[in-house]
Amino acid sequence: MTSRIFCSVLAALCFSACFSQSATLDDDGLAHSGFGYRIVASGGRRTFISADWRVENFTPDGSPKSGADYDTWRYVDVDDDDQDEQMEQASYYDLRLEHRRNNGSIWVRTFPVSDVTNGKALTVLVQNYVENIAAAGYFTAGINDAGAVSVEERRFATRILDTEATSLDGREAAAVLFDVANVNQLQMSQSARSARALVFISRTPFRYRVRTARGVREWPVLMLVGFANAPDDFAASLPDFQRFLGAVQMTPAAR
Repeated sequence: MTSRIFCSVLAALCFSACFSQSATLDDDGLAHSGFGYRIVASGGRRTFISADWRVENFTPDGSPKSGADYDTWRYVDVDDDDQDEQMEQASYYDLRLEHRRNNGSIWVRTFPVSDVTNGKALTVLVQNYVENIAAAGYFTAGINDAGAVSVEERRFATRILDTEATSLDGREAAAVLFDVANVNQLQMSQSARSARALVFISRTPFRYRVRTARGVREWPVLMLVGFANAPDDFAASLPDFQRFLGAVQMTPAAR
């Protein structure tokens, strides 16, 4: 590893309703009813890390926010025809935090993947993720093989600084450190950087389950935990992200 910053973090057929997959927020932190994992609120009263960080994707009363900026759809190939079917509406983020005094963001996503995707090296998946940022942005980029992005579609340029196999809560993971720049800003200055980001993708013990006419089908689930900030503020708030990673507890729910 060449980056000191990086090293510091690395110590079918007629289907019916899906199983509940929602995340809930209470004073003790975030709990996912479908996958059974928790993110512990270290300060109590829904406070993660410190009072400098606010929960962005839930309302003050603990209700998840909705709308185009928060909602997406789950897709899986239920009938094995190599075409993903739309399953259920879900949130982009299980949890998203924003720093109160700078542009820092921390976000957590969980999503089902095919066995083929799950079988790929996690270091490959994090590289695919960074390449997919070109059109989607780093909050909502996917992890499948990156396709060609036309000049008209490209909004962001990325530069990978480091990639390494690691772990998250004792589970196999990979992490990637990279810079992001707005393409229009790069046209003005080749040194322009809008953010530096560090993203972990981890294999989890969770399964995404769907009831079908043939019984219950299930798919593996990956977890993505990301941190981004302006380049000048990244190093100063990096210890906060380290604390947050320690609050992730991937304990599957009893079935």
